[in-house]
Amino acid sequence: MKSILTAVLGMLVLFGACGAVSVADQTPFPVRPAVSSGSAHVLVIRDDGTVWGWGANKSGQLADGSRTDRSAPVLISGEDVWLDVSAGRYHSMFLKADGTLWCAGESQYGQLGNGRGDDALTLVQVGEDRDWAAVSAGGEHTLALKKDGSLWSWGRNTYGQLGTGGTGHLFYPLRVGSDMDWALISAGGHHSLAVKRDGTLWAWGRNQFYSLGDGTARPRLRPVRIGLDSDWADIAAGGLQSLAVKEEGTLWSWGNNASGELGLGSKNNGRAPAQVGASTDWHKTGTGGYFSFGIKKDGSLWAWGNGRFGQLGNGTSDSSGVPVKVEGPAGSVAVSGGFRHASAVAGDGSVWTWGSNSSGQLGIGTPGRKTALTGIGSEKNWAITFVGSRHSLALKGDGSLWAWGYNEYGPLGDGTNVHRRSPVRVDGGQSWVNAAAGEDHSLAIRADGSLWVWGYNRYALMGEGRLKRSRVPVKAVEANGWLSVTSIASHALAVRDDGSLWAWGQNQHGQLGIGSRANAVSWIRVGKETDWFQASTSPMHTLALKKDGTLWSWGSNKELQLGREEGAFGVVPRQVGENQDWMTVVAAGRYSVALRSDGTLWSWGSGTHGQLGLGVKKDIPTPSRAYLLDTVMDVWAAYGTAMALKEDGSLWVLGDGLEGPVESSTTPRLFSVGPWRNMSFGAGFALFVDRDGSLWSVGDNDEGQLGEGTAWTERPERIRFPEFKDRQARP
Repeated sequence: MKSILTAVLGMLVLFGACGAVSVADQTPFPVRPAVSSGSAHVLVIRDDGTVWGWGANKSGQLADGSRTDRSAPVLISGEDVWLDVSAGRYHSMFLKADGTLWCAGESQYGQLGNGRGDDALTLVQVGEDRDWAAVSAGGEHTLALKKDGSLWSWGRNTYGQLGTGGTGHLFYPLRVGSDMDWALISAGGHHSLAVKRDGTLWAWGRNQFYSLGDGTARPRLRPVRIGLDSDWADIAAGGLQSLAVKEEGTLWSWGNNASGELGLGSKNNGRAPAQVGASTDWHKTGTGGYFSFGIKKDGSLWAWGNGRFGQLGNGTSDSSGVPVKVEGPAGSVAVSGGFRHASAVAGDGSVWTWGSNSSGQLGIGTPGRKTALTGIGSEKNWAITFVGSRHSLALKGDGSLWAWGYNEYGPLGDGTNVHRRSPVRVDGGQSWVNAAAGEDHSLAIRADGSLWVWGYNRYALMGEGRLKRSRVPVKAVEANGWLSVTSIASHALAVRDDGSLWAWGQNQHGQLGIGSRANAVSWIRVGKETDWFQASTSPMHTLALKKDGTLWSWGSNKELQLGREEGAFGVVPRQVGENQDWMTVVAAGRYSVALRSDGTLWSWGSGTHGQLGLGVKKDIPTPSRAYLLDTVMDVWAAYGTAMALKEDGSLWVLGDGLEGPVESSTTPRLFSVGPWRNMSFGAGFALFVDRDGSLWSVGDNDEGQLGEGTAWTERPERIRFPEFKDRQARP
């Protein structure tokens, strides 16, 4: 029952396991390459005993003394010989050849075992014992074996995943029972698996989705035996699923199966171990977030479950309920799954990664999150952009509409539910003139004035009685004559050519302006006025301009975002001040910004991030002029950031920056000289169009919303390690 390396597994379903680790694995030399994936970071031991890491590092889990994410391998230690690594959700464990155990990263629940509750940014030894033989980092807990076969645990214990009989968290290693015949361990998100030397299988911890395999959904605070078999050879505890291999080469699975991660060809949860197919040549197994792996005796690598970020490694973004072959690497000896990515070691010692690259966890040198403006393709005919919470839209000069990013409910409008990391064309030809992107839906107006909607039909955005979702544009209403539309979250407003304003969708804050806070399942007219010009809505409130230049507001006023001091809500439009020279308005959730005809920028509402540009971080009840900004042509705002476009084409940022770890500012600062034409904000990301029609993006890229193609890979890519010549002689 030998295993190559440690299991790593997810919190809830945050990441997966890479097979069990055993006492027998830890022979002094030669060092065998090992790989371990956490939620969004990777640890590797190379054949020279050096240890490397890359990916997410917000808790210091890469042990490089920083909290900076790394998109390429960084050397963690080259001075000692390391035998094993195990990456948890946000923490990491390291086993040295001398039997000492080391840790780094998050320790909120004591999962580092060093007696402290604060993060460790560099390697810290766990106690002084020198007889550790194996370690497995789970979601927020850790298991370890000593050379005498005793089992130890520490960290979070909400569901009894430590196996100590209680539910109290532990900041130091505590022995689990008195048995001294433990051979394999695998720590999952909130449950644990182990195999004894006699081949029996044991489990404990959370059991809501039958993760323990004992036929019940009851949590177990101490190890319980699973079945009567005594020929288990490998185990992998995932976030909510479990897998195991028997000595005869059969593969078994149980637990959560929402994405087909059990490999049984269905999505039914498994209460007890069930055989995966009929093959008898399985050698190792592992799990990721809603997906799983297996290595056969010939070294071929197989995957199944959720594949929407390419994490099945078969060249597609398709999911599969049965094992499909991963395209390389040849002769795999170890595999480890993260939340949305995977890593493997090939027979020649090379390391390969695939799947999501949101935090640079693929280690291929291209970070997922972009802290500098990144070009999207080479075309120069982009006109205007629109962003939702997880997807993006853009119009070209020829009237064609393009989309990319998250597509589970079809908001990209390309007829599929496949997530896209680069632009794809929306069905509907070259007749589009305006658009809006909501939470999981999109809207657009054609040249003939017709209004179309697609994606998730939450709150009857497509009209009452329509399908739950549509993956292609459907006409929202029969009447034409629509001029503009604004949408976010689960509601929308639109202006018609007769100056009337219409609204529908969610309305818990009164943001529809229809006189109540009741949801609208069909288009409802906002008042009787016929002089509306522009509207802008947020999840909480709405701003609108009339043709006479007056500004109006309604919805939530808890942060003073309506531009007045009194009232928590406004369910009908009410004028803001008496000015009649407003040109553009932007509703940004908890605050508002607006542009006047003289090119000055005004803001009000919540200013906790300095985004009002008023030199302070406090709420402002009425429109106030932003410092140092004039000749402003346009303005955009979302969350804690606002941006202004000046006549010279330069962009200025207020509040939080999009360019990386920049401290928020209470006064405007230059973002880019440009010259720029247009931009739009999403949740942590932004799109830009420059004056020559090129498209750019910056910020978060978890769902491919930046559109520049590096959010994930669908085939394994080989990791290139920096040259390291200072390897000390082995003892």
